[in-house]
Amino acid sequence: MSIALTIAEKLSSLPPELATILLGMMPVGELRGGIPIGIAIFKLPAYEALILAIIGTMIPIYFILWLLEDVSSWLRKHFEIFETFFTWLFEHTRAKMHGHVTKYGLFAIGLIAAIPIPILGGAWTAALAAFVFGFDRKKSFWVIFAGTIIAGLIVLALTEGGLLAVKTIG
Repeated sequence: MSIALTIAEKLSSLPPELATILLGMMPVGELRGGIPIGIAIFKLPAYEALILAIIGTMIPIYFILWLLEDVSSWLRKHFEIFETFFTWLFEHTRAKMHGHVTKYGLFAIGLIAAIPIPILGGAWTAALAAFVFGFDRKKSFWVIFAGTIIAGLIVLALTEGGLLAVKTIG
């Protein structure tokens, strides 16, 4: 959480609501950082930190799902290194997740979004998996949104239960 705290310190001059949304947008923290920091440091009510962090988390997901294909296609067409990179990324991701995603489909994408553990889950990971496996964008967005709400409720419960504490800045 130290990266999220460092970012929170830099955002502390902004209105707390905007800072919480921006924390939610970051791939390293998403709502795992936005909710506890929104509550402990920015002194937002729990429900407000939850809603703002979910909004922040979902903003980049929209762009990942709707723009990543066009951006990656353009990069692959114009720069050979990106062809190599995206080929590796797709092969690597499909090899690691193929069984689960093939077996569970969109449910697997929602489950990935619902896991509030860095690297293992989160909305960014779910959106990238949806892209790599070619899932329908609109369905993926709503499934990731549902998973993000579940993750947010888990993080909120851990924060309010004292299991996810944040040191104050300064």
